[in-house]
Amino acid sequence: IVQSQNDKFVPSCVLNGDWTLDFPKAKVKGVKFQSLAIGTTAPYITSGIFSLISPPSSNPDSTALLGFPISINSVGITQTPTNNLAFTVGLGLNLGSSEVNFSVQTTVRIITKQGVNQNANRLEYNNFAVDDIGFNLNVNAFHLQGVIAIKNDDPVFGDLFYGNIALSIDKVTKGPIMVAAGFGKMPTYKYWFTDASIPTSIPIGDINITSIYGGVQRRVQSTYT
Repeated sequence: IVQSQNDKFVPSCVLNGDWTLDFPKAKVKGVKFQSLAIGTTAPYITSGIFSLISPPSSNPDSTALLGFPISINSVGITQTPTNNLAFTVGLGLNLGSSEVNFSVQTTVRIITKQGVNQNANRLEYNNFAVDDIGFNLNVNAFHLQGVIAIKNDDPVFGDLFYGNIALSIDKVTKGPIMVAAGFGKMPTYKYWFTDASIPTSIPIGDINITSIYGGVQRRVQSTYT
């Protein structure tokens, strides 16, 4: 496609096809794209629809990272507040058997920037970000699940490392034991917090206490009312 803008010819193209990544430590197959519009002016990629194709049953591990089989849950392109392109991929990893099973889910974002090479504009790598990482561990005796989150320059939390876990022990606990902790930094101060919740059953007359909750914090304002 060639258009005229300000007495200049501006070419662009719309692509449809499949995408495959085949490196020794990373293999990705089964990503299909439609109406992927690529131009010669920023932001270069303006639209596109991505879909996932199930791997063939004869080779279910055709998508892998560092030798581990992974699943791709979503693929997309977004624009950052600074009008740069970010490629997002939702990933899942599932290991184990019927007795011991471990799974991880997260979203990876590759953020680009506009650069110049030999007087030609091009997309360059700028930053790499990982959204919240969720994990689950299931064995015969107990179940463990949790979340790890890292935020940078967040308007509410600033720079934050946060994690929480929930542990359930079969035939021992009446519910999950939950623990959470966070360590953060704002432009003018640092803060931290931690809390825990333990399931219990304490009858007091007509009232039954089902859990005990407590926590400590520094320079954090609770939103509970």
